[in-house]
Amino acid sequence: MKNLRKCSSLNLHSCSRENISEYIKAGLEFHKENGFDAADLPIDLIDLSKDGWQPYIEQAKQAADEVGINIELCHLPFSGKVSAPSDYLPIFNAQMHRAIDAAVLLGVDYAVLHPNTSTLHMAKYDKIA
Repeated sequence: MKNLRKCSSLNLHSCSRENISEYIKAGLEFHKENGFDAADLPIDLIDLSKDGWQPYIEQAKQAADEVGINIELCHLPFSGKVSAPSDYLPIFNAQMHRAIDAAVLLGVDYAVLHPNTSTLHMAKYDKIA
């Protein structure tokens, strides 16, 4: 019988997010100590809205190597902004492209993308009571 691999998001622990690199490493250590086989890094833990995000991804990869647990899965940015302003979509798209680049740098096997409503202005589809 094939063993099921256990992988979960790095947000299972209660370490402060003040230093994101320490937060990610603490999450990896938590996973290793609690019998997980791999970790899921929510990419939006890292600020992708501006340049300078690559060192954080490199530090996450290095921490995974040091702890001895792979980041095999990541979650790409998610936006639940219903009827977001029209100027939001280009910003979100830029973050999504950076997140995909980050996933490549991490060497993940799977990048999860949740459908969201930021791509459509949904208010015009609401039923009027």
